[in-house]
Amino acid sequence: MLATVMALSGPLANLRPEDMQAEYLTWDLMTRRALLWSIAEVMGVDVEPMPLSKPPSGYYSRVTRVLEGTIARMVAATATDEANQAAAVRLARWAGALVSDGMRNYRRDLDGASKILGRPVHDWQEAEAELETFALDAGPEHDLALLKYFAAQTEARVAEAVSIQDRLAGYALPEVEI
Repeated sequence: MLATVMALSGPLANLRPEDMQAEYLTWDLMTRRALLWSIAEVMGVDVEPMPLSKPPSGYYSRVTRVLEGTIARMVAATATDEANQAAAVRLARWAGALVSDGMRNYRRDLDGASKILGRPVHDWQEAEAELETFALDAGPEHDLALLKYFAAQTEARVAEAVSIQDRLAGYALPEVEI
């Protein structure tokens, strides 16, 4: 799982139109979640999934509804076109959930990173860079706080990904008795 998360970091940092971006986002969440759940299992910690994001309603649902309708009107000429069209609809629904919960989750992530670091961080780039430096130097006494932070962050991303829940549900690996 770690190798997959690491392998996806480059393509996700530099998204290109020819890449399977929707799949990369899905694989990133799926493998990141499985990695964190297996670490939590070894540490004897339960990871609590977050409730699914609710799609926006009223005025705030208009753009995603228009986008879904626009995608539906496109005529797919090949099986690849159909797959891309289906991925676009899933992404539109995912984007709707981000409208509902994305900024709240983003602020919670920054607050959590600030608590771990002992000082305020102001954006995700700063948080990621500072947490990486912190984690490289941190002793085992920080393992639980880091696990809880990254697990909560990942569970929030999973909850936002409302349109791909069938691929993210449950434990990604069968439990192993040790």
